[in-house]
Amino acid sequence: MNVAFRQLFRWQWFLYLCCGWIPLGAPGAAGAQPLSLAQCLALALEQSPQTQRNRQSLERSQLQLQAQRAPFEPRLQLNMTLPSYVDNRQLLVNEALSSRVRDENTALQYLGSLELSQRVRSLGRFTLSSQSQLYDFSSNRQAPYRDYRGDLALGYSQSLFAQPAEEVSLAQAELGLAGARLNFGRAQFQLEAQVTQAYYALVSVRSRLDIDRQTLERSRVSLELARRKVEVGFLDETEALRLEVDMLQAEASYTRTQSNIERARDRLREVLGVDWDQPLEVEGLPEGAFQKYPISLEKAVAMGLSRRPDLQASLLDEESQRLSLRSVRSQTGPTATLNATVGLRGQGDKLSDVHQRLERNQWGMNIQVRAPLIDGGARRSQVRQQELALEQLQTNQELLRQSIVLQIRDAVNSLKEAERQIELSQAALSVAEKTFAREQQRFDLGLSRSQDMLIAQGQLTSARTNALDARIGYYLQIDNLRQATTAELSELVEVPGN
Repeated sequence: MNVAFRQLFRWQWFLYLCCGWIPLGAPGAAGAQPLSLAQCLALALEQSPQTQRNRQSLERSQLQLQAQRAPFEPRLQLNMTLPSYVDNRQLLVNEALSSRVRDENTALQYLGSLELSQRVRSLGRFTLSSQSQLYDFSSNRQAPYRDYRGDLALGYSQSLFAQPAEEVSLAQAELGLAGARLNFGRAQFQLEAQVTQAYYALVSVRSRLDIDRQTLERSRVSLELARRKVEVGFLDETEALRLEVDMLQAEASYTRTQSNIERARDRLREVLGVDWDQPLEVEGLPEGAFQKYPISLEKAVAMGLSRRPDLQASLLDEESQRLSLRSVRSQTGPTATLNATVGLRGQGDKLSDVHQRLERNQWGMNIQVRAPLIDGGARRSQVRQQELALEQLQTNQELLRQSIVLQIRDAVNSLKEAERQIELSQAALSVAEKTFAREQQRFDLGLSRSQDMLIAQGQLTSARTNALDARIGYYLQIDNLRQATTAELSELVEVPGN
C-alpha cells in the first residue's frame, strides 16, 4: 500500500511539472507593442471617426460665425458700363411753322461707380460711394459737347429703437461658436469614456483568460491524478468521469473567452479608429494595491456645476434666447431709422475740371418711423412664443442642474462602494484559495470526493473572477466620477482640516 501511494505521488508531481509545458497561450497580436490607457486615449483623440466628426461640427460653427461677420467687414463694389451708345433719329413736327424737322442725335456714355461700405457694431452703417461719367453728345441741330462729371457721396444709416438684425445674428453666432466649442470638448470627453470602457473590457477578458487557463490546468491535473487512482483501485470510475466533464467545461470556457477577446479587441479598434487587421494589444491591470481617494462630495458637486460643458452650453442657449426675445420685441414694435447723406460733385468740359470744381451739391437727412397700430395680435403672439422658449430653457437648465448633482452623488457613492467591493473580493479570494488547497490535499489523500474538490475549485474561480470584476469596476467608477465632475480625482480629494 505504501509503495502504491509513493508511486501515486510521483505521478502527481510529474503532472504538476508537465503542466508548465501545456500550450495554453492567450490569442494576442504577434509583434504588437502593448498600449497603455493613456496611449489609447491619445490615439482616439487624434484619429478616431468620432473625433473627425466632432471637428467637422466645430468647423461648421466657425464658418457660420464667419458668414455672420461678413456684413461687418469692409465691402467694395465696382459697377461699370463700357460703353453705352445710343443713335436716335426721328421727325419732329413744328405746328407753329407748319414744317417738319429731322432730328439726329448720337450719344456715347461711359459710366462707372465704386462703393465702399462698412457696418460698425453698435454705431451704424457708413457708405462712401463715387460715381464718374463721360457723356459725348453730337446732333444735327445742336452743337456737340463732351461732359465729364464726378460724384462723391457719404451716407450713414442706423436703427434708433431696435437692434439691427445683423448685430443680433452676429451675437447669436458668437454664442453658437462658444457652445460648439463646449460641445466639442464634451464629445471628446465622452469619447474618452468610450475608450476607457473598451480598454478595460479587453483587459478584463484577457485576465479572465488567465483565470480560465489556471482552472483548465487544475482540471487536467486532477483528471490525470484521478485516472491513476482508478487504475490502482483507489477511486471509483464515476469520480474520474465527473472530473473529465469538468475539464471539458473548462476547455469550452477557455475557448469562449478566446473568442470574447477578439470581440473586445475589435470593439477597441473601432473606437480608436484603426484598421481591423492592425495588431492591437493592451497592458494589463497595474500591479500592487489600489489607491483610495477620500473624495469630498461638496467639492465634487461644486466643481461639477462650475465645469460641466452641458450646463455651460445651456447658459449660452439661454443668453442667445434672450437676444432673440429682445430682437422680436424691438422688430415687431415701433421702429425708427436715421438716414443722412452728404454729396459732392465736380463737372466740366475737361477731365481736370472734375476735381477742381468739386463742391457740395446735396446734404440731407431723414428719420423713417414705422409703428404697427393694428396687427391682429401677431406681435403679442411672437413675443409670447419667445418668452415661453426662454422659460422652457430655464426649466430645462434647472432640471439639468438637479441631474448633474444626482450624477455626482451617485458617482461618489459608487466609487466608495467599489473600494469596499475590492476589499471584500480580496478577502473572499483568500478564503477560496485556502479552501481549494485543503480540498485538493484531501482529494489527493483520498479523504474526500471529487465533487467536494470541484465545488472548491468553482468557488475559487468565482472568487478570482469577482476580484477581477471588482478591480475593473473600480477603475471604471473612477472614470465615471471624472465624467460627472469634469475634474481629476486629485482635485476632488478632501483636504484634512478643511
